[in-house]
Amino acid sequence: MVIVLELYSKSLKTTYKNHLCSKATFFILLINLIKIALPFLLCCNGQGFRMRYDTFHEQPDVRFTGEYLFIGYTNNISFPIICSNIYWEVNNQDNCILIQAREIDTNYDGKIDEFTFKLTANLPKNVKIHSFELLLPIDYMLHETCPINMQSMIFLQETLNNFMNMLSITSVLEISQKFPLQCYSNYMNRDYNSSTVTFENFETYSMDEIVKPFNKRNLTTHLSDTYKSYDINTMETFLINFNILYPEHIFYYEVGFWKIVKSLWIQYLSIYIVLNWLIKKAKDYIFDKHLILFYETSPINKM
Repeated sequence: MVIVLELYSKSLKTTYKNHLCSKATFFILLINLIKIALPFLLCCNGQGFRMRYDTFHEQPDVRFTGEYLFIGYTNNISFPIICSNIYWEVNNQDNCILIQAREIDTNYDGKIDEFTFKLTANLPKNVKIHSFELLLPIDYMLHETCPINMQSMIFLQETLNNFMNMLSITSVLEISQKFPLQCYSNYMNRDYNSSTVTFENFETYSMDEIVKPFNKRNLTTHLSDTYKSYDINTMETFLINFNILYPEHIFYYEVGFWKIVKSLWIQYLSIYIVLNWLIKKAKDYIFDKHLILFYETSPINKM
């Protein structure tokens, strides 16, 4: 038995020719023009050229600055409970017995995932807190798509019912954005890298004057998904247990030129590959069926 092996193979090239001013030439020029232009037109009608903005997801690098301001409004108007290391001149050292802050990196990626702030204040006899304000300045940073370094704050304002003296709060830090960011990969944006608390002394302090300019920023932090639990203890103390999660945030930014070109090229190429295959099948059918006039030459005819 003789074994036969296929050692080499090649295709025979068949050439179809015609004059420059002929229907066959016009047909080939037309379908080649369609093959090139149609993907481009489809990209234009899609989101290719209109893609001015895009989004990215990133977990911010949030750090507690170590500063705090707590103002507890009591039933004694002339005796608020103030705990602060921003305005030492009004800090009630005898009343603020415990301030505890803890930052937790649960997945060990170098970014803080959870922040806990605890405050315990002594209350003089017959003094109860009916509402309070808590301000915690933070450093907020992005490192990847759109580098940003800004000063922000965690602000909590609460009114208590029936003079509760124990409050536990769990919340999530979120970001609000008014218009798209302008991103430069090698440039750190520090437009808002200034303290949110601008008053030199407590006598000129006004929460309204802090919140108004803060709210005019493009990027502001706020709390969401807040859950609270109240309780009453028999001790003459006021206790806050504040837990905040730092999740991944979504940001809008202006798309750069090369981002648009890359997106267009991917769309164009995907349409072109499919269209080129369909046109090739159409040309094979037309020339095989001799639907247009042409001159055919092949190696077989020359033998």
